[in-house]
Amino acid sequence: RALRPWGVTMAMALSDCERKRAAAGVKPLDARLGDAARARGVPVRGLETVEDQLRAMSRVDEADQLTMLKASLALVERTDDLIETMIGLYTRRDIGAIWPLQMQLWREAGYSTDAFASFRRELVARRNEKMRDTALPLLAEGGVLVAVGSLHLPGTDGLVELLRDAMDAFGLPSEEAALTPLALIWADATDAQRDEARTKAAHIREMRTGFASGLPTLAQPHEPRPEYNPKLTTIHQRRRTK
Repeated sequence: RALRPWGVTMAMALSDCERKRAAAGVKPLDARLGDAARARGVPVRGLETVEDQLRAMSRVDEADQLTMLKASLALVERTDDLIETMIGLYTRRDIGAIWPLQMQLWREAGYSTDAFASFRRELVARRNEKMRDTALPLLAEGGVLVAVGSLHLPGTDGLVELLRDAMDAFGLPSEEAALTPLALIWADATDAQRDEARTKAAHIREMRTGFASGLPTLAQPHEPRPEYNPKLTTIHQRRRTK
């Protein structure tokens, strides 16, 4: 069967070194972590399934998939250099620079970064929310290590910020918040309370950035509203408006 454009793009994203490692039977890092945990009798749970990942990729706009494929073809000779640079950023804990680096390369290849909005929305932002919701009940049990791809960590829609936003949304006094694990709060919340928390979190992101999602690339048609536009207002003005 013919591959969808995203399938070809993903296949091209592997470096020559990674292909050789795979051919030699060397497992990727997440698989090795899972094997190490099982060998020690530690239960392993996935924050999402393979089917979840495939559905997320399939939701990316077809036109954007084609643009991503064309950009990848234009940069295919630089794949090894790109991966080596990303490893360097990762080891320096400068993870937040990885996505801007890719955007700059795509711009240099002559492609608008607007075409990658649906990719980031579906494969990063929406998956982050699902992984947060799956992880919190597990964290409530304690003694949990959560491992995710580095692209899921930074930014206002990253897992770290999502957890902070959830804490802000519940509005706990600082003393109580310090004594009550967020995972326990979220695990005990009803669906209505979780919806309310997500709504409040969107308000907080709009106040901070001007966008309910926290990202200009995921802007709604009316965003940013003038009273929350960071170019027209200060953070103090936006707080008072909220």
